[in-house]
Amino acid sequence: FGEKEEQVVPPCYTVPQLPEGIKADGRLDEWKRFATEISDFWVADKKPSRETRAYVACDSCNLYIGVRSFGENPRSLSRAKEPRDTMIYVFDGLEIFLKPSTDGDVFHLMAGANGDRCDIRSNNIDWNGSWKVEAEHNSKVGAVDYFLVLPFANFVSGEAVSRWQMNLCRNDRSGIYE
Repeated sequence: FGEKEEQVVPPCYTVPQLPEGIKADGRLDEWKRFATEISDFWVADKKPSRETRAYVACDSCNLYIGVRSFGENPRSLSRAKEPRDTMIYVFDGLEIFLKPSTDGDVFHLMAGANGDRCDIRSNNIDWNGSWKVEAEHNSKVGAVDYFLVLPFANFVSGEAVSRWQMNLCRNDRSGIYE
């Protein structure tokens, strides 16, 4: 009844702790060399048409995620803001699915380049986490740089595990601005 599909095993990455004195902030080029780079993104079974690079690091209190979205229209930065928890996946932006503990909670975070945020904790859209997103146009490389700060205390309520599950998605809707 057809061929057996190969099971895809997601890659594992080590998230380094930033060295003393290095501050992760919206200036991605200043801290990315201390982070783990992720650039092997897929759309179904093919590579996406626009390059994306993510950088992940931490300190004792926060998980830092920087994303460089090449080719993203810089007008996404000035799009009118939506109310919090609007389903903003229809615009350019990021989605992160995160499972940091054994208690079963899965977090679905959506971040827009204009600062929009939507956050859902295990299907509860009324949950509002205290996390941060910033973005800026990086004209030197033709990209929009995102910077997210996820406080550990806000995302781990049960027993934390050393191996978190994360799915990072880029929503590339460049045509809606043209």
